[in-house]
Amino acid sequence: MEVPGPAKHGVARVEQFSRGSESRSFRLLVTRSGKHAITVAKVVNYFGMAWSPDGSKIAYSEGTNIHIVDADGRTRQIIYTGPGGAYPGAAFDLTWSGGGSTLSFTQVENAEQLDLSHPVRIILTLAPF
Repeated sequence: MEVPGPAKHGVARVEQFSRGSESRSFRLLVTRSGKHAITVAKVVNYFGMAWSPDGSKIAYSEGTNIHIVDADGRTRQIIYTGPGGAYPGAAFDLTWSGGGSTLSFTQVENAEQLDLSHPVRIILTLAPF
């Protein structure tokens, strides 16, 4: 899956590189025009990502953990963990506000079943990163 960033910031894509009996591992890669792809994160149980409006950061999910990483991969931080911990839940449909001050996503408690009858939409107000 490829997700283009804001103009001139490149393209982010996810590649699966291993699969276990209960998890899958992925690389989150960013390619900027004329450059080779760089790995900005390794993720177990990836469910989604979104570029920040200014293209400087990418939010991505790992189970119900929400991470923010700089587009160059230098700074990474977990900004949210679901109430049951990272697993077995899932967070997806990540969306930044236009100004980049909030990040919203949908969370479910069991990723295997993806029971969408009880999803929760979470909205986080972000501190400067």
